[in-house]
Amino acid sequence: MISSCAIASFAEDGALLIVAHICPKTKKILGDVKIVTKGFVYVQESEGLLNDVKELFHRQSKHLKGKYINWNEFKRDVRNEINRFIYQSTKRRPITIPVMISTEL
Repeated sequence: MISSCAIASFAEDGALLIVAHICPKTKKILGDVKIVTKGFVYVQESEGLLNDVKELFHRQSKHLKGKYINWNEFKRDVRNEINRFIYQSTKRRPITIPVMISTEL
Protein backbone atom coordinates (compact mmCIF):
# COMPACT_ATOMS: atom_id res chain seq x y z
CA MET A 1 0.00 0.00 0.00
CA ILE A 2 1.30 3.45 -0.92
CA SER A 3 1.30 5.98 1.89
CA SER A 4 -0.34 9.36 1.46
CA CYS A 5 3.07 10.94 2.11
CA ALA A 6 4.54 9.12 -0.91
CA ILE A 7 1.61 10.20 -3.09
CA ALA A 8 2.02 13.81 -1.96
CA SER A 9 5.75 13.66 -2.76
CA PHE A 10 5.04 12.26 -6.23
CA ALA A 11 2.42 14.93 -6.86
CA GLU A 12 4.84 17.69 -5.87
CA ASP A 13 8.19 16.49 -7.22
CA GLY A 14 7.26 14.15 -10.08
CA ALA A 15 9.19 11.21 -11.49
CA LEU A 16 12.42 10.73 -13.40
CA LEU A 17 13.07 7.55 -15.39
CA ILE A 18 16.50 6.72 -16.76
CA VAL A 19 16.27 4.01 -19.43
CA ALA A 20 19.38 2.29 -20.82
CA HIS A 21 20.01 -0.81 -22.89
CA ILE A 22 23.06 -2.72 -21.68
CA CYS A 23 24.69 -5.75 -23.27
CA PRO A 24 25.74 -8.08 -20.41
CA LYS A 25 28.25 -9.95 -22.62
CA THR A 26 30.20 -6.91 -23.83
CA LYS A 27 29.28 -4.79 -20.77
CA LYS A 28 28.52 -1.79 -22.97
CA ILE A 29 25.70 0.73 -22.96
CA LEU A 30 23.91 0.33 -26.28
CA GLY A 31 22.55 3.43 -27.93
CA ASP A 32 21.57 6.57 -26.10
CA VAL A 33 20.39 6.74 -22.51
CA LYS A 34 16.77 7.96 -22.48
CA ILE A 35 15.46 10.30 -19.80
CA VAL A 36 11.71 10.47 -19.21
CA THR A 37 10.25 13.03 -16.81
CA LYS A 38 6.71 13.28 -15.51
CA GLY A 39 5.77 16.30 -13.41
CA PHE A 40 9.41 17.08 -12.64
CA VAL A 41 10.82 19.51 -15.23
CA TYR A 42 9.97 20.61 -18.75
CA VAL A 43 12.39 18.90 -21.10
CA GLN A 44 12.81 21.96 -23.36
CA GLU A 45 13.73 24.19 -20.40
CA SER A 46 16.00 21.69 -18.63
CA GLU A 47 18.10 20.18 -21.38
CA GLY A 48 21.36 20.98 -19.54
CA LEU A 49 20.15 19.36 -16.32
CA LEU A 50 19.03 16.21 -18.14
CA ASN A 51 22.36 16.00 -20.02
CA ASP A 52 24.13 16.18 -16.65
CA VAL A 53 21.92 13.29 -15.44
CA LYS A 54 23.00 11.24 -18.49
CA GLU A 55 26.63 12.00 -17.72
CA LEU A 56 26.18 10.87 -14.10
CA PHE A 57 24.67 7.64 -15.39
CA HIS A 58 27.69 7.04 -17.63
CA ARG A 59 30.04 7.68 -14.70
CA GLN A 60 28.33 4.85 -12.80
CA SER A 61 29.27 2.48 -15.62
CA LYS A 62 32.16 1.42 -13.38
CA HIS A 63 29.74 -1.39 -12.48
CA LEU A 64 30.25 -2.73 -16.00
CA LYS A 65 33.99 -3.36 -15.46
CA GLY A 66 33.87 -6.59 -13.41
CA LYS A 67 33.25 -10.17 -14.44
CA TYR A 68 29.55 -9.96 -13.56
CA ILE A 69 27.10 -7.07 -13.44
CA ASN A 70 25.43 -6.64 -10.07
CA TRP A 71 22.23 -5.05 -11.42
CA ASN A 72 20.80 -4.16 -8.00
CA GLU A 73 23.97 -2.40 -6.88
CA PHE A 74 24.24 -0.62 -10.23
CA LYS A 75 20.65 0.66 -10.00
CA ARG A 76 21.05 1.67 -6.35
CA ASP A 77 24.21 3.67 -7.05
CA VAL A 78 22.67 5.36 -10.10
CA ARG A 79 19.57 6.28 -8.09
CA ASN A 80 21.59 7.65 -5.15
CA GLU A 81 23.97 9.74 -7.28
CA ILE A 82 21.20 11.18 -9.44
CA ASN A 83 18.98 11.95 -6.44
CA ARG A 84 21.86 13.78 -4.74
CA PHE A 85 22.60 15.80 -7.89
CA ILE A 86 18.94 16.62 -8.59
CA TYR A 87 18.36 17.81 -5.02
CA GLN A 88 21.48 20.00 -5.08
CA SER A 89 20.43 21.49 -8.43
CA THR A 90 16.68 21.92 -7.98
CA LYS A 91 15.86 21.33 -4.27
CA ARG A 92 13.31 18.76 -5.46
CA ARG A 93 13.12 15.02 -4.82
CA PRO A 94 11.47 13.24 -7.76
CA ILE A 95 10.96 9.52 -7.65
CA THR A 96 13.97 8.23 -9.60
CA ILE A 97 13.61 4.93 -11.43
CA PRO A 98 16.62 3.55 -13.30
CA VAL A 99 15.54 0.99 -15.92
CA MET A 100 18.38 -1.17 -17.22
CA ILE A 101 17.36 -3.46 -20.04
CA SER A 102 19.64 -6.42 -20.68
CA THR A 103 19.97 -6.45 -24.47
CA GLU A 104 22.05 -9.03 -26.32
CA LEU A 105 23.54 -8.18 -29.71
